[in-house]
Amino acid sequence: MSFDLTRSNLFATTFYSLVLIVVFWGSGAAILVSPMRTVAIEEYWLSQTLNDMIDAWPVLCQIVAALMAFVCSLMVARLAIRNVLYLERTYMPSLLFVIISSTFYVAARSILPIIVAFLVLRAMSLIFQSYQIKNIASGIYLSAGFYFGVAAAIYPPSAYLVLMLFVGLGIFRLSDIREWIAAGVGFLLPLGLFFYIMWLMGHDVVHQAMLYWQQLNWHDTIDTVWRGLTVIDYTLIGVICALVFMSYVVFLRSRKRYKLRGVLSYNYLFCFLLWSVAVMLVSPSRSLYLLPVVAIPLSVLIPTYFASGRSTFLSNFLYALLILSSIAIHFVR
Repeated sequence: MSFDLTRSNLFATTFYSLVLIVVFWGSGAAILVSPMRTVAIEEYWLSQTLNDMIDAWPVLCQIVAALMAFVCSLMVARLAIRNVLYLERTYMPSLLFVIISSTFYVAARSILPIIVAFLVLRAMSLIFQSYQIKNIASGIYLSAGFYFGVAAAIYPPSAYLVLMLFVGLGIFRLSDIREWIAAGVGFLLPLGLFFYIMWLMGHDVVHQAMLYWQQLNWHDTIDTVWRGLTVIDYTLIGVICALVFMSYVVFLRSRKRYKLRGVLSYNYLFCFLLWSVAVMLVSPSRSLYLLPVVAIPLSVLIPTYFASGRSTFLSNFLYALLILSSIAIHFVR
């Protein structure tokens, strides 16, 4: 029997995930200098309140963020298994989420994007669930929109992700205007509530809206990050890109063996990957802080290659290289 590094049971995968979280979040490695917006943040009530809490209890927030990352890793694996995204059961998405989301930047203020990833996973599970609803699913999309809206309220750059709410409607549902309206209302509800609280506290709502708009058009130091990447960084990025490509090729070759739900889910995740990468790298609020969100589709799509058949030297090598390079980054910087 050949050695298989890529297949582990639930207990082993959970144990490896916990070990990697300790390694990643315990090292405190960082490649960004400015963690959040530093211009006019004192005028932005919600961001200031959250950042004050984070700055007051940085260690506690970092621990909570690490625990949230672990919870999200379990949710990712559950999402993939429940929606029949592989031809054989695998818990690899859990481990991959930890590797990808926590590789480049872990710090106390990473808690906000981790919370956004949690909210996006909750919304995504509802979107996938809507495929099974025969009647109108306006309630589900009201809730899914609400999760996206809460994410946009606590971390403004995630507002760009709302496009994927309506992409989900287009993929999983028929064109019922009531569902589209429910999704839009659900998204706007938390933001409306936020500005209503602003008004009750005596703030100028128009001014707060302008500050929120500034948050959507401000980016951190990601433009200078690329000049500081090492060989190990490029190795990790290259392995991830190669695995995404090979996973997509495997999916195209075997898509006839999938149920329609699995095909639709895979297509949605691939669209989500393309859009989230664009938001992280080229949007006005581009930031590596959105990496936990990008890690969601990556951690679900990549295992398609590993779960497509028997392990080989190449699959074991790529998997080992992915894990080792992600660990090495935290000790080289």
